[in-house]
Amino acid sequence: LLDEQQASLLPAILIGLLLASGGLWWLQSRRRRSRDSTYRALLEQTRGQLLDSVLEQRPLLQLMERLAMSWSALQPGSNGSVLLVDEHARINTIAAPGLPASYSAQLDGLHAAEGVGSCGTAIARCAPVFVADVQTDPLWMPYQALAETGGFRSCWSMPFFDESGRVLGTFAVYGQQPGLPDTRARNWMLEFTRLAA
Repeated sequence: LLDEQQASLLPAILIGLLLASGGLWWLQSRRRRSRDSTYRALLEQTRGQLLDSVLEQRPLLQLMERLAMSWSALQPGSNGSVLLVDEHARINTIAAPGLPASYSAQLDGLHAAEGVGSCGTAIARCAPVFVADVQTDPLWMPYQALAETGGFRSCWSMPFFDESGRVLGTFAVYGQQPGLPDTRARNWMLEFTRLAA
């Protein structure tokens, strides 16, 4: 129990704690808004650069390289890539500037199907596939050694489609750390798949 002197200080202590926690919330909220506006600006810049490149009739490879590099600017510690799938469901890496060329070369020609990593599975399912840890996920079991050469631990893949609904390819994110995308990263990936299509 509190003595009389301690009890008389209790309201002042509680008010101080409330003010401090409110100030902390305000500061965190302000930082979050600032970070969100920076990310929105980067997304708008990416859209503008891609549109300029399209108008300049730049090759598809350059467009997709720029898209993949823009992801890394938005999300340090991860690398974007763009894979296309041909009419025989074979995967072809078109842009993966942050990944070793040896990794991308080993992907090329794989048949997209259930259990072929994140991208092959996303193409087969026509749906996003988010793998938190490629070293433990069953979709990556046959490709764990390949993932080690790539130097990543997570892989999130989202397919993009043509006007008729046919899968054209995937936009994939390779993270250096295990983990799943938060809501913001999922929304960005959706935007990047729209840009890739």
